[in-house]
Amino acid sequence: MRRVCCVEEDICDVHEADSGCGSRVTISESRIVGGQDALPGEWPWQAQLYYIPVGNEVCGGTLVGPRHVVSAAHCFDDPPYPDAWIVRLGRYTRGNPPSPADDESIEVGVQEIIRHNEFYGIQNNDNDIALIILDQDVSTTDFINYACLDDDVTFYEDSCCYITGWGTLEFLGDQPNILQEAVVSILSNDTCIASYWSPLVTENMVCAGYLTGGIDSCQGDSGGPLVCIHTDADTGISRWHLAGITSWGFGCAYPGYPGVYTRVSKYYGWLQDHGVPF
Repeated sequence: MRRVCCVEEDICDVHEADSGCGSRVTISESRIVGGQDALPGEWPWQAQLYYIPVGNEVCGGTLVGPRHVVSAAHCFDDPPYPDAWIVRLGRYTRGNPPSPADDESIEVGVQEIIRHNEFYGIQNNDNDIALIILDQDVSTTDFINYACLDDDVTFYEDSCCYITGWGTLEFLGDQPNILQEAVVSILSNDTCIASYWSPLVTENMVCAGYLTGGIDSCQGDSGGPLVCIHTDADTGISRWHLAGITSWGFGCAYPGYPGVYTRVSKYYGWLQDHGVPF
């Protein structure tokens, strides 16, 4: 058994998979919930997107296959320029040079960036999804692995979910050097719409966080993962699945305004059409 922080002051015991998608080698046995340093290798699907023209990591992503990284459409120009990007995998810190904790990290070039053709910009935010095709296959290691995608899996308000990234620690604040993690709760669509306004929140989105504020994604986390753990009823084995893509919100961790994420399950067909393995 392994222990995973699911919601505040709640611990559940699960059998996490030891191989395949959604599995990880480094697992924290007992962590303080919300807004803390992750451990090296704890979230092996986390991608760091380095934008060469500005010389900085500007977005996150999620590795979902040997050559496929899912991110947010708003991270990229229209049309996007693949040569302007480097994808870093297996990273624990950001910036150059990498720390000793990043000795097994890799940098991969980008062959193609596919933004959803119905994403019209941040004034709307709907269909905020992009697929990065890497210029080479990536092998899995103790520090690099794929998050699962499964059209038979659904997540609810009691699901155990985490967000991760190197985004700022407060609105317009400083970015951390170490990968951050926080546990968040999935919120109902009604709650999400009440927090914002129904035309802004569509069925292609999902809210996660807390109405009390204090825990949220922020600038620099865009495109990164919202992952939730799912236990197979037949095998009892649990794996981490990509449930959302960090997309937008009002400020960061403001009371009454949870983070809004692209609902990945709405785009399984789109991802399959572009060659993502399921």
